[in-house]
Amino acid sequence: MKDFLKDKLSSFNMQKIIQVNLEHLKSMLPKDKPSINIGLDIGTSSIKAVACKIEKDKVELVNFAIKPLDKDYISDSISRTIKELNIETKSVNISIGGQGVVTRSVKFPRMSLSDVKNAVGFEAEKHIPFPLNEVYLDCYILKQLPDENKMLVLVAAAKKELVLQRLSLLKPISLAVNLIDIDSVALINLVNGIEFKTKAVSSGTAQNTEQKKAVALLNLGANFTSLCIIENGIPRFVRDIFIGGNDLTKRISNILGIGLAEAEKAKCIPSEGWDKVVGACESILNNLVNETRLSFDYFESESGVPISYLYLSGGASYLQGVDEIIKTNLNVETKYLNPIVDFSINKDLVGRLEPEARKLSVAMGLALRSK
Repeated sequence: MKDFLKDKLSSFNMQKIIQVNLEHLKSMLPKDKPSINIGLDIGTSSIKAVACKIEKDKVELVNFAIKPLDKDYISDSISRTIKELNIETKSVNISIGGQGVVTRSVKFPRMSLSDVKNAVGFEAEKHIPFPLNEVYLDCYILKQLPDENKMLVLVAAAKKELVLQRLSLLKPISLAVNLIDIDSVALINLVNGIEFKTKAVSSGTAQNTEQKKAVALLNLGANFTSLCIIENGIPRFVRDIFIGGNDLTKRISNILGIGLAEAEKAKCIPSEGWDKVVGACESILNNLVNETRLSFDYFESESGVPISYLYLSGGASYLQGVDEIIKTNLNVETKYLNPIVDFSINKDLVGRLEPEARKLSVAMGLALRSK
């Protein structure tokens, strides 16, 4: 009897230990998924963040923040930006871009997404210019091609050092990462949300639409410009052009003999002698136009679909007259992207949002994403 009671007591104690451990584990698990998504765009000259409340098909921009980047204290710059959102959640969606990132549209035999993920490493060697042991790979199905018994898959590769470096910026300020996207894919999801009304590409298979058109987007950042061409809601061509707003600022500074800070103001706020500013920027804009034209020619020759029009976004798109310069030289209708056009906005934001909206395109595309 004593042994029986001893065994029961031992069993009871074990159950208590297990229960305590389970409760501890539960406390460490994420709570219910927050209703507010934060998109965090860590640029090379500024940090942009947006907080969006997403309920079914309704999106509300709750708050946004833009802060200059202090290159010596990047984590602090991020922290100040997030703090200004005044949102309790510590989970963010981030992205990467530039020379350490590659995306390719590749044809695969028809198979499940899980099988594609298993096979992507073998196929990626043909298309990715980095050793595979140095990159993280991911993919999703863009479109079924029943006539060829194949499907179109977007393959993305990002250098591990780039991803880990980005994550290291968030660790000191206790920010958790919900997902890591690519700048251009975030932009594509934003344009799709506005233009084609499709679900985000992150769902695994992009949705087909009945509209038959191709639109392009140039996001003019500080160090580089992201070019995306989207055909019927499907990303078909993505590249980064290494010409950006900093090149324009340096050229204005050199030609006009003024400091970089003054040149930055001259770029965004027209004043007397504006013709000189435009003239200073002309050769750089011509290089950007030429690179864009080459990409348009390649896409149109491969697809047979002309570009219907071009969206402009990003901080450097605030150079007055850049839309007309690009429109004239590319011979394509050009308009500015409004990243919040189809979304409701907290009324307290309207006044300060209007002059900043195009800078938020990547952050807004990130906020629309969910796992």
